[in-house]
Amino acid sequence: MGFTTYAAFIPALMDMTVTGVEAVLDEPPTQISTLPLMYPKLPTGEGAIEAFDSSAGLLSGTCEVVVVIEALRQNLQPVNFADALSMMDALAAALEAGAGDIGIDSWEMQIEQDIIGNTSYWLVVATVEASG
Repeated sequence: MGFTTYAAFIPALMDMTVTGVEAVLDEPPTQISTLPLMYPKLPTGEGAIEAFDSSAGLLSGTCEVVVVIEALRQNLQPVNFADALSMMDALAAALEAGAGDIGIDSWEMQIEQDIIGNTSYWLVVATVEASG
């Protein structure tokens, strides 16, 4: 199927099955109750007119897929880091499996720490690019 609209891109990403993810949201959370949790950050898009008759070229979109691993706690850094590495592998496998259906061209991943609500968390953030 591939990338067709921005409105379809985000739900398609959130429909991926990522081993170990317990909850999925369609928008960024304000609070978290179940972990690991996957959600999209605000997407971006791009298109271009490719011909004099105003024909458009490929649409492309980018979205950050975030997986919240665990709250930041003292003395658990080795465990949380190992869990984040395992989640990177699981997310990469899901992105590869969904690449054709979603129209994924590429992705980059990194482990981050961020505050959601009033709590700091370990995150895996994948910047996913698609076109169609």
